Amino acid sequence: MVYLFGETELDPIAQKIIEAVAAGPKTQNDIMDLFQRNVPARRLAAVLEDLQERGRITLTKEGTGAWASPLSLEAQREKRDKPEMVGG
Repeated sequence: MVYLFGETELDPIAQKIIEAVAAGPKTQNDIMDLFQRNVPARRLAAVLEDLQERGRITLTKEGTGAWASPLSLEAQREKRDKPEMVGG
């Protein structure tokens, strides 16, 4: 099956984050560890902000709001119609 306009992210970093939070809430350390701390914090922050703005995740910051403060990420569960299938 091939899905047209599926839920897959074009950015592989964003896609990996979406897959991780789909399994349950994650902290900022979980996300940094997901990439073996090889992705700069600034890049991760930009991806997380974009995902939140588009409603793909919910970010909950505690404390100062700085990257070092606790952060919880959860996948958004949207009620959508099934994606349009092409082929079979």
